[in-house]
Amino acid sequence: MSLDTLIADTRKAIVGDAANAHAVFTAQGTLVGVTEVDISTGSHTFKVDEPPALGGADAAANPVQYALASLGSCQAITYRFWPRNSASNWTRSRCGSKAT
Repeated sequence: MSLDTLIADTRKAIVGDAANAHAVFTAQGTLVGVTEVDISTGSHTFKVDEPPALGGADAAANPVQYALASLGSCQAITYRFWPRNSASNWTRSRCGSKAT
C-alpha cells in the first residue's frame, strides 16, 4: 500500500466515523531477572534491561532507550506524513533523541 493510499483511506475512515480514530495500545511486562523484563505488546515481544552500572546485565536496551526510540520513530513517521499535506518536498527523515 502506498503512503498516499494509506492517508486517503485513513481520512475516509475517520470522516465516515470519528470512532475509527480511537486506538488502544497495551504492553505487559514480566520480571525475569534482577532488572531484565520480558515485554509483550500484542503480537510483538522484546526484552528490557539496565546496563551494569544500574545493576542490570545489559541484555537489551534500557527503558530510557526504548522511550527515546519511541519518540524518534513517532517523529520520523510524522515527518513522513506532513509533506503529503503541505508544500514541503521531503524524501528522507532522520531523527535523534538524547536523554542526560
